[in-house]
Formats: sequence, C-alpha cells, structure tokens
Amino acid sequence: MKDGERDFALRTRVWTESGGLRLRFSLIDVERDAAGNPRITHLSLGPVDQRVRRLYAGHGNVLEQPGRLRLVYSGFNLSTSFVGFDFENGLSLLQATDIPPDAVTHDPDSGIATLEAHHDVTCTLLPSTSGAFDAARQYRAIAGLATPESLPKIAGRMCLDQWGGDYARAAADIDRAARYGLTHSVFVKHVWQRWGYDYRLPDIHPPAGSADDFQTMADACARAGILFAPHDNYIDFYPDAPGFSYRHVIFNDDGTPQRAWYNRGRQAQSYRWLSHAFQPWMDENLAQIRRGIAPTSYFIDVFSAITPRDYRDEAGRFYPGLESVRRWGEAFDTARERLDGAPMISEAGHDALIGHLDAAQADHMGWTPADAASGGSWSWKLPASDGERIPWHDMVTHGAFTLFAGGLGNRYQGDASRELHGYGSDDGLTMTVLGGRSPMCDGPFNRSAVMTYWLLHDLCAELAGREMTQHRFADDDIHRQVVRFGTDSGAAVNRGQADWVAAGHTLPPFGFFAEAGEQRAAIERIDGTIAAWAEGPDAFFFDARPPEHFGGVPIRAEVVGAEMVEGRRFRLRMLWTVDSPVHERGNAFLHFTNADIAPVGEQIAFQGHVPLSPDRWSEAGEYEVIVEARLPDGAPVGAYGIQFGIYQPERGGRRLRLQGLRDDTGRQDGGELTFEASAASPITVTHVSPPPYGASDRLNLRRMVVDFGPAATNGAFRLLRRERTVIPLPDGAPSTVVLRLDALGIPTTVSRIEALNEDGSGDGTVPFTLEEGRLTFATASDTFGYRLCE
Repeated sequence: MKDGERDFALRTRVWTESGGLRLRFSLIDVERDAAGNPRITHLSLGPVDQRVRRLYAGHGNVLEQPGRLRLVYSGFNLSTSFVGFDFENGLSLLQATDIPPDAVTHDPDSGIATLEAHHDVTCTLLPSTSGAFDAARQYRAIAGLATPESLPKIAGRMCLDQWGGDYARAAADIDRAARYGLTHSVFVKHVWQRWGYDYRLPDIHPPAGSADDFQTMADACARAGILFAPHDNYIDFYPDAPGFSYRHVIFNDDGTPQRAWYNRGRQAQSYRWLSHAFQPWMDENLAQIRRGIAPTSYFIDVFSAITPRDYRDEAGRFYPGLESVRRWGEAFDTARERLDGAPMISEAGHDALIGHLDAAQADHMGWTPADAASGGSWSWKLPASDGERIPWHDMVTHGAFTLFAGGLGNRYQGDASRELHGYGSDDGLTMTVLGGRSPMCDGPFNRSAVMTYWLLHDLCAELAGREMTQHRFADDDIHRQVVRFGTDSGAAVNRGQADWVAAGHTLPPFGFFAEAGEQRAAIERIDGTIAAWAEGPDAFFFDARPPEHFGGVPIRAEVVGAEMVEGRRFRLRMLWTVDSPVHERGNAFLHFTNADIAPVGEQIAFQGHVPLSPDRWSEAGEYEVIVEARLPDGAPVGAYGIQFGIYQPERGGRRLRLQGLRDDTGRQDGGELTFEASAASPITVTHVSPPPYGASDRLNLRRMVVDFGPAATNGAFRLLRRERTVIPLPDGAPSTVVLRLDALGIPTTVSRIEALNEDGSGDGTVPFTLEEGRLTFATASDTFGYRLCE
C-alpha cells in the first residue's frame, strides 16, 4: 500500500475461534512519526444483503427496524465494543473489536450495518441462528474478560449515592441505614472536594467544610460495614490549580488547548488532562486521602464515560486512544493498591476498562423515537419502529464487572418523572433484575433506598454470582423478556404497556418475577393492586404500595371545566379526591402562572381561592369545588398555567405532596387556560388538561389490605424470621399487619409484641389478636419495629 511517497504493508490475519471468525488488521514494519502516521484511519464492513430487523448495542437497547443512525462509543451511547444484528432471514451476527470502536453505523438504504474503528484492530464476527443474545453469550469465551481481585468486595452490594449534603447529617443517615439493614452497600459521596464540586481540580484535599464531620461520615460507614467511596476526577484540570501548565493538557489538531468542563457557577473553564500526565497529582491526593479518610472504595469520575480518543500534546505529538485506556486503567490499579485493595467505581461504564475497574454507575440511556417532541435529554433519540432497554452489556460482562442498576436516577429517567422512571421506580427496579445488576438509589437513607434494598438486594446478591446463560423475548415481543442465570435462577420482566401472566404471576407494566436459589422477589398485581414482595431463608418483605410509597399523601385533584362568568371573571370546576384519610391540616391554594407577566420565582400572575376547609383531608371522599377568579385588569389574554396544592402555614408554608404531576416547587399541574378576545366578542376561555399521570395507578390509594399468602398488609414491612422482628418502611402511615405464623416458620406461641425504638430498646407492648395461627396487629408511624415474644 502507498501513502504519499511511503510504501507500507497491511497484514490481515484470519482465523476461527470459539465459533467466531476473527480478523486482525495491522500495519507491519512501519515507523510512525510524531504525528502518528502512518496508521489505519478507518475500518468497517461493507454492505450486507439482508435488512436488519433488530440492532443491539450499549448497556443496552434493542431497536426494531432501525433507520439511518450512527452511535458513537462512550459510556452513555455505544458503551460496548460489541454489537448485535438480527437479520430478516433469521440469522444473527455479533460484531466486536478488541479496542474501543469509533461507532456503530446503520443505513438501511445502502445495506450498511457495521462497527467502525481505526488503528490496528482485531474484529470478531460471530453468527447465530438463535439470536444476537446467543451470539453475545458465545462471545464471552473470546473476550476473556479479566476481573480485578477486589471485585468480590463490591459484587452484589447496593450503591447509595449522594450529591452534596451535610457530612454530619450523612453520618447520622448512614447509622439509620445500618439499623434498617442496608449494610451490604457502598456509599458514594460526590460533592466534598476542597473548593467545591469540579473546581480547581485536582486540588481536592482537605474536604470542604468540617474535616471532622467528614471523618465521622467515613467512620459511620466503617462501623456499618458499608464501603465508603469519595469522588475524584482526573479529566478536568483548572488553570487556577497548583501546577497547572499547558504542557499537561490535550491540544486539538489546530494547536489550541482542548477545553473540558465549564463550571458555570464559578465561571471557570477547565482543560482536558493529558492521559499520561496526571499521575503525580493523583499520587499526592491518594497519599493524603489514605492518611486521613482511608476510604474502602473509590470513585474516579468520567474515565468509563468519555470516549478514549486519540490526542496530541502541546508539541503536537500524537497519542492513540489506547494510550488513554492504558493510563486510565493504570490509575485504577494504582488507586486500588494505595487504598489496600479498595474496589474502583466510575461513571457510566463503557467496557474498555474492565479488568482494571470493578464497577460503574451504569447511566443506562433509554430509546426515544427520532421524531418525538420530547425525550431528548439523556436518551438515544434515534429512528426505529420500536425500542426497549435490554441487558446487552450484561450478557458479556456479568460476573466480570458490576453495573449499578440504571445509574444516576435523573439520567435513567431522562425527561420522565422520578416516580415512574427514576430512583425507586418499578422501571428502574425491573431493569436492575433483568441484568442481574446491583441495586442503586440516592442515599444514604430514605424510604426509597430502604425499599429498594429490601426488595432487591438479597436476590441480586445471589444473581451476581451466577452466569447469565440465556435471554429471550417472550412471544417475540421486545417488551416481554425472560433471562436465565445458571440452571436454577432467572427472571421474567414485563416492560410492555399491558399486563402479562408469566410463571403464574400477573406482571403489570414494569413488573417482574425472579428467583435465585432460595431468594424470590416480584412486583406483581394481586387482586387488582400492584404490590411487591421478596422472600428468602430469613428475610421477608411485603409492600402493599400505600399512598406514601412515593412520599405523597392520598389526595388527588383536577380541573374538570372552565367558563367565563362576566367580563374578566371566570369559573373553574375542580374535583378533589381524598382516597383515604390524611391526618394533617392544610390550606388549598391555586396559582395562575405566566412567565411573561411574572418571569421570576413561581411566575404567579394572579391567584384564586379554593373553598375547602383545612380539615377536609381527614375524611375520605370526592369533593367538587367551584372556584371563581378574575383575570386582572391589564393582564393580557393568552395562555396561563394552572398550579395548585395544599400548604401548611403552621409548618412554614410546607406543601403536601399530592398525587399528580408536580413542578419543582411542589405544585400540581392543572393544565392550561387560554383566554381569547376580540373587539367584536367578549373574552372566552378554554382549558387543556395536563398529560396523564400514571404513578397514582401504581399505588394503593385506598389502603386496601393486600394478601401475600404468608402475610397481609396495607402498608409495607420487613420480617426477620430469626429475630422474629417486623420493621415497617420508614416514613409510613399506620397500617395493619397480618402474619400467618405457620407459613412463616414462626411458632404460634407468641404471648406479646414489644414495640422497638431504632436503638433496639423496648418501648412498651402492642395489642394483637392471635386466632387460628393468624397474628394481627397495627403499626404506628413513630415506632421503628416490633418483636414477637413468647
């Protein structure tokens, strides 16, 4: 081959291995100059003669009938160096590269369906007649992924994640988390650095704020057996940090330094570290951190999120992307060694660093149609007839690498609501089970974190040690998935829009049934109510999904009509529903908002009075309310938002969290009013309702008792059989507990029930009934737990 005046040879070596065809492309006997030449600049497959029916990639997603697309390699998009294609003739093909690829490209018009890469590279083509997942399973033998010695320390642990917050409060919350049993966890603390989050890096030590409180937080983790992982970063180098020099940052092809993160709050621009230059600064930071904080795990940001691109230094010298992979991998190995074998965690989790990195917060993006009006935030907005999240990354990497759930909750949910798609949502919980991943929630302590741990931890800890052996779509429906682990474990997961009966369980949308050894868990519909449960040799969890499941009260309201009365006066009809009594006072309020009239704060243009008593919420029922208001003189006609809620003056204006769509101030979305007028006609008004809110459909708003078999309740609690202790989820309302003692393996000789404080001390006894082996009692909202005593 010829490049200008230079001749060189391109060698292609071809062989078969473990059912795959492997091709090694390399330039031989070449001496590359400082600019990195000569080098292979592009390599991809030519057109195929079959149309792609399904494309599989990343953490992952499956796209049906994909259109023209290009998905680049990074922790958020193409996070895997392997992709899969199902063709219309029934054949499937896995493509893989032994270095991070550039992208996966698909063009149905030209028949292109290929990974793209550059530099010397080995490509693998592995066909299957049993689907792309079967090919991915076979590829594991070729990939031969290494595992760090520290992986068992973190495998199966739940990730409790915190951004910001007071150290002393976090320490207290870690103690509370331990009392609720969340001890097999890792606590990742992101915002603690000396100058605040992502500023003046890499100058991070000592911690901002109280160093003593920070140490108290680390000590609380140690007492509980929870791994402690502070956040670090060696991508962003700030000019005001000690030792900054352009000699240490990447330069672009045009000779300018490459910008990295821009800290808007500080108006500070960072530059991207040379991948081979940050080590001395990291060594110094690790020495200080080990002497003081002594973390038992460590989080280094960005490395497994960012594309490992080729780069240049200030002198223009060229470095291939593999240099970044090598240096970042060495960074994790060094940190692990300096911190006495502490497991390493990073962001997002592309697969280039497996063998050096133990775990990642997965940041598993979902798919959104390319022509969708919304959904562009944290999602794959790509052309396809349909798409769904799948455990694609997991089929190859499970057991060699720990993925924490779907990653950061706000990224997983994208533009959707937390209740339905973020932390603690059934969407996130089912995806965790589907991949056999480790659970994750914001923390270190809240109701969602405890619920997630009690429902999933024991099951997922078992799945972490089992090989993922099969994945299939039930009835060829990508939204109904079945996965097997080993020979005796697996899960059926419903990610469709209708109920699905699988393994004898009625799975609602985002429901699942899973088992691993002696552990079983489910989100299923029981007598019409969506509920969740888990059971193992000692621990049981029963969750009837009461109204406080998402932290709200069982009150709903909607605007059902609007009409003009006279002049600028108008009338709204509202329907307020109290599904079950709420023992809190509060005043209803109603805001009409317009950003043009009131551009700051809550954008309140004017208000209306809702004639409901502050005590109304203590009685269940439906209440139709007429609200009269007036469009103020001088206020233009046009669109006005409707926001309403209930506030508590005696509690500083605190707003109750009602059921429905809310803004970030806690106000409910009542839709939009549009006023129109002309010289020839009076003002008219029309009302447009807000989008439907599906979260309430997943709650037991009327607090019906749900029968789980061994137990029944209208609340949510954990039963520890050996300790004979019942612990309700925190921040719950009073509830009924029914235990069938024989089914739970507890003797029917209970003579009293002792109420427990969080420190384990007794706090009196609780009345109960015991009839024909059925023990029934009521919980109180201010009691930690209950011990069954003989």
